[in-house]
Amino acid sequence: MAQPIQWRGTVPAGADADVQYLLGAIPEGMKLIVSACSVYGGDAGEKYSVNAVPPGPNPNGLPVDGSIGQVQWLYAIPGGVQTLSDPVNIISALVNVPNPMPGPCTLTLATTSANAAELVVTLMGYLEAL
Repeated sequence: MAQPIQWRGTVPAGADADVQYLLGAIPEGMKLIVSACSVYGGDAGEKYSVNAVPPGPNPNGLPVDGSIGQVQWLYAIPGGVQTLSDPVNIISALVNVPNPMPGPCTLTLATTSANAAELVVTLMGYLEAL
């Protein structure tokens, strides 16, 4: 049976480059199917990503680390293009990424360089058994 989800994650204002911030977690034996995803805020010209992190310690606040099997799942999310009252739909960017995403893994947000403005990502979909 499918379990609906709505996750909201932020890259805070003043965040350092390549530091991860929690978006959501896909449990073992489940897969995430994304139905909608939007973004607002962030710095103009900045690029942000959603990363899939294998099971282990909570990655919130830790550096991006490809040596542990972490992968960049969704890139490049543009910053500074939309506002709270007019978020941009980035679901079309999912055309070139795996959807559904199998668990177990944690999804995090990161920026490629230090940013000044907060970026907010909202992801909706459902978790379903593999």
